[in-house]
Amino acid sequence: MLQKLLQYAETRIDPEARWQSVNVDSVLETVKSNLNSLVEETDADLMWHQMPVISGYSVRLICLFQNLIGNAITIAGVCVLAFGFLRNGTPLFGLSPWKTTESGSNPLM
Repeated sequence: MLQKLLQYAETRIDPEARWQSVNVDSVLETVKSNLNSLVEETDADLMWHQMPVISGYSVRLICLFQNLIGNAITIAGVCVLAFGFLRNGTPLFGLSPWKTTESGSNPLM
């Protein structure tokens, strides 16, 4: 894990590069695809709702979310990750070590 974080920190961005509009939904779809085997292996759920388009670097955002989500699943044993925004624009991020039961007992959902 530390090695990956060091690689991320040492990544150089071309000084001529400009920030781009990045659709966070697309970033999360890429991360979900990259982590597909881990998600299936651990029976985890990744959920999000209408993420914004932001200015940034998509490759760095993919690395960031992939590290955070992968670590949450493997280290913390998280089964459910839910994130999005409340109606007033406040970000919401939730981790749960349990899945929602048929009775709907997961308070994150």
